[in-house]
Amino acid sequence: MHQQGKRLGKNVLLLTIGTFGSKLLTFFLVPLYTSYLSTGEYGVADLLTTTISLLSPLFTVTIGEAVMRFALDKDVDKNQVFVLGALVNLTGFLVLFAVSPILLAISLLRPYYWYFIFYYFTYVLYQFLSFFTKGIDKVSIFTIAGIGHTLFTIITNIVALVIFKAGINGYLLSFIISNGAASLILIIGGRLLSYGKVNSIDKTLLREMLNYSVPMIPNSISWWVSNSSDKYILTFFCGEMATGVYSVAYKIPTILSVCYNIFMNAWRLSAVEDFGSDDSRKFYSSVFQKLFDGLSVIAALIILFNKQLARFMYAKDFYEARVFVPILVLAVLTHGIGEYFGSIYTSAKKTKMLFYSSLIGAVTNIVLNTATIPLIAGMGAAIATFVSYATIVIIRAIHTRKIMKINFNAKKIIVVCIALGIMCVVQTMDIPYAFITSFVLFLLISFLGFKTFWVLSKGMLKTVKSKLSR
Repeated sequence: MHQQGKRLGKNVLLLTIGTFGSKLLTFFLVPLYTSYLSTGEYGVADLLTTTISLLSPLFTVTIGEAVMRFALDKDVDKNQVFVLGALVNLTGFLVLFAVSPILLAISLLRPYYWYFIFYYFTYVLYQFLSFFTKGIDKVSIFTIAGIGHTLFTIITNIVALVIFKAGINGYLLSFIISNGAASLILIIGGRLLSYGKVNSIDKTLLREMLNYSVPMIPNSISWWVSNSSDKYILTFFCGEMATGVYSVAYKIPTILSVCYNIFMNAWRLSAVEDFGSDDSRKFYSSVFQKLFDGLSVIAALIILFNKQLARFMYAKDFYEARVFVPILVLAVLTHGIGEYFGSIYTSAKKTKMLFYSSLIGAVTNIVLNTATIPLIAGMGAAIATFVSYATIVIIRAIHTRKIMKINFNAKKIIVVCIALGIMCVVQTMDIPYAFITSFVLFLLISFLGFKTFWVLSKGMLKTVKSKLSR
């Protein structure tokens, strides 16, 4: 278990650098977007990228997840995994391209048809290459590519929006260039083309990979519904300007989602080791408590300084997005916990239950969105998102006990959840002494999670020192 912890710590460190580069630094570009794009333009751009997030699981059959999972197995031919993953992705892209003229019927997206095609291709390519690179344990190359992705995103965004004032077209083009450049870094740095040499296709392995990935399609789509359907419903009832404001509200909670995505990317590389053994059960329980403690403290910090962050990030009409942030932070926290329980299914290669739990969450989300958005607009969407994620967590927390029982401090978790809920209410309603009340609750949550932060900090420092001493 100690060796698992060291490997997890090493991967978290490397992925922190890579993901911090590719995700968190772009957080600071939000003031640029809110200054140079109107709420309507940002709403349309977000709808386009959201549509790609919906279609990519369908047309890739989530093969990237299988690519990483099977590449992690020591007795599987990595060349076959790479080639099979590439063929599935290419086939999916050709099918998408064949049916893509349907998009021309959607008036909002029609002017950006070719941006959509190239965005999809580079997005899927970067995702596939990233999954494979992590699967063959070249996490350092993934880190370098993440940093490269950030630099290209920052430079191309500034050039397109500030210098050329290209608006939504420049915004989309900058991400196409960044995805393509980062993909090239992975290909060259990871020497991935050397894995493309096989004499014949292993049909048995292909079936096994598809049996693993295909059941995850409904899961991915259900997660998408819980995460993104609100934007379509909000556009229908309130228009693209309201969607633009609501979409930009997600940018502050992105800080928290980046943190748990860093962890989950590293965790998936360690979670499969000795799965099902007594040591792995203890390891899973220990990691869960640390994950909850860490995310809770970060969530509380974000909610505490929500207004200050909003003043820095949101220009012009976007500032009203601040009221959605606290509940969306809780939604993102809940999503991260749900993903952790989901890793039990993927490690056990029992991915069907991922779908059932996510489907219930998705249905909950659509029903609540339809009922609340006409009444309270964006706040209804935020509440629906949180409730749907909480539903998924409850289902998975109960059902996964049949596979692996996770032990945790229930009393502490309840106290932290109540404290976060109160913070969310006082910050959203802006009651008198909201900041002081939130600060006291933040101190309580930090105190309860202090041990976790102390242990993680020591582990990270040891990893850094061992790297520098080599």
